[in-house]
Amino acid sequence: MVEHGADIKSQLRFGASKSDQAIAQLLQYNCYSRYKEGVAFQRHSKDRETLFPIYMGLSVFAKTRKRSLVELMNEHGLSISYDRVLEISAQLGDATVSRYVEEGVVCPPVLRKGLFTTAVMDNIDHNPSATTATSSFHGTSISVIQHPTKENQGQERQKISFGPKKVRSVPELPDTYTNILPASFKTKNPLPPKCLIPKPHSDDFGTQIALEYQWLEKVMVTEEIDGAVNLTWSAHHASMKRSPEFEVSVTALLPLLRDQAHSIATVKHVMEKVHDVVANLNRGQVPVITADQPIYALAKQVQWQWPEQYGEDKYLVIFGGLNIEMAALKSLGTLLCNSGWTGALVEADVASSGTAESLLSAASVTKTRQMHQVTACSLYKLLKSAYNDSCADRADTTDDTLSFEEWCEIRKEQSPQFHFWHMVLSMELVIFMLIRSFRESNFALYCQALSELIPYFFANNNTHYALWLPIHLRDMLTLENTHPELAKEFQNGNFVVHKTNRDFSALALDQAHEQANAIIKGDGGAIGLTEDPSALRRWMVAGPEVSCLVSQYEMEAQTKEPSEHRSHHEQTSQAQKTFKRRVDKLSQTLKDLGNPFQEDSKDLYSLDTKDIAHPDSAELLQSHLQRGLFFC
Repeated sequence: MVEHGADIKSQLRFGASKSDQAIAQLLQYNCYSRYKEGVAFQRHSKDRETLFPIYMGLSVFAKTRKRSLVELMNEHGLSISYDRVLEISAQLGDATVSRYVEEGVVCPPVLRKGLFTTAVMDNIDHNPSATTATSSFHGTSISVIQHPTKENQGQERQKISFGPKKVRSVPELPDTYTNILPASFKTKNPLPPKCLIPKPHSDDFGTQIALEYQWLEKVMVTEEIDGAVNLTWSAHHASMKRSPEFEVSVTALLPLLRDQAHSIATVKHVMEKVHDVVANLNRGQVPVITADQPIYALAKQVQWQWPEQYGEDKYLVIFGGLNIEMAALKSLGTLLCNSGWTGALVEADVASSGTAESLLSAASVTKTRQMHQVTACSLYKLLKSAYNDSCADRADTTDDTLSFEEWCEIRKEQSPQFHFWHMVLSMELVIFMLIRSFRESNFALYCQALSELIPYFFANNNTHYALWLPIHLRDMLTLENTHPELAKEFQNGNFVVHKTNRDFSALALDQAHEQANAIIKGDGGAIGLTEDPSALRRWMVAGPEVSCLVSQYEMEAQTKEPSEHRSHHEQTSQAQKTFKRRVDKLSQTLKDLGNPFQEDSKDLYSLDTKDIAHPDSAELLQSHLQRGLFFC
């Protein structure tokens, strides 16, 4: 009536909208049987609380944890009070901890039974900048990720419920979860068990690298951008629709541990806790734990030191995919240092000087990845131009025409400058293959990309990754023999996380975990709570349950329309135009500086300054990648 008028016809015509329901609930919430005179603020009764003001209070609290915002909305009758929010969150936290004690395992209620389950562990560091801060936080965060399928959505566990009992704070977590027993290695640097390592099929690499060259060709020949063209790397591969069918993954954070992740004791403890969670949710499954390089190295040594309890037949520890990508981009940045690449980016006006320098260290993975995509297209454009010119010159003297591959091999022997930039392009394409394996949930491609990437780590002297990635690749290639059920799950794409239903948007397990860590350290996260154990415990234990309540209300009240869009976020006309403009500008700049693929001298020099490298560097370049292959 308030919105659509007093007549019956208009009310029947428009029905009850979301705003109608919200207004009706707010009217009930703000009606009082009697008003107290002289009181500036009327106290609301719990008996007249409706869902909408509870939703508003919990939603703002979950996103910002700002008392002032909740109280402001409460003063205007739009939300429950901040104290009431804390009371509800404390009741939820108390009920959740009671569930942990009852089940004998710290396992968030949002997780389901009967689903393939993986876990990620990482360090989480927070150094308060406030002048009043007296301590920092260096703890361990653990994510649990479940992979539902169309046929198996999992069995939801009993929902958390609580009575009218007043609870002021969230109780302590079980000692078995928070107390970490000391540990140390009996022998220094335990050795891995010996086994035969199969090689990935080389035919697969040729097929997969050809897909990257198809994209390069498409970018090179495209002159005009229309609505149907997908030029960016992500948009192009998303349009190919190679990803298998998938369901959105279920993710949950376990309560933070206050102990540092980079210790033998913490790694052992986390492995045990993950084992308990997996046994509770999906009995019989081998636990899968993802970690970055330092933690991965510790975890593997734990497996080799205590094979009876933590052996490779009882746990699968895998390398974080985002960690590998970052290391590869940094390794490529080391190769490009002093090459003139950053100067060319600045001169082409596709990056500022500060941004260009940060790309060498992959300070921003997304920006670095995108700039290498622009660089790869520009280099390929110049490479094909040089090949076409060579064919034209050769046609004047002979009828014999070299293929593109044969010509590249000959030119690599003749020109160090050609060899260097061809190697840069090749490494970029291998990195793109690695990233594509995550986006397309393609486990075979992942193994192939790893095997092609490892020689670059050896050649570029990235010691830790050159040492530990072969161990990880060994585990992946022998998975069908050691853990056939896990191999089947990985081959079905369950080695990545699907946070949305969009195409070509799957993430590596550790990347999804990093995003969860960012929420912890962001606005509304654990910032400001690390010095208050009680408040931190409330946020970690009750926070997910508050968010779950908010999501349930939004689903039931249909406050958010379900997204039907499956297209990738880069599949827009503006994104294609921007990418094409950057490629054109960079390729023209490289051409003006001197096409490196048309250089005939024996010198290796910087593109922008023309500084010539030491002759020994040019000589070593000829065997650079071969040395990496030798050590593999």
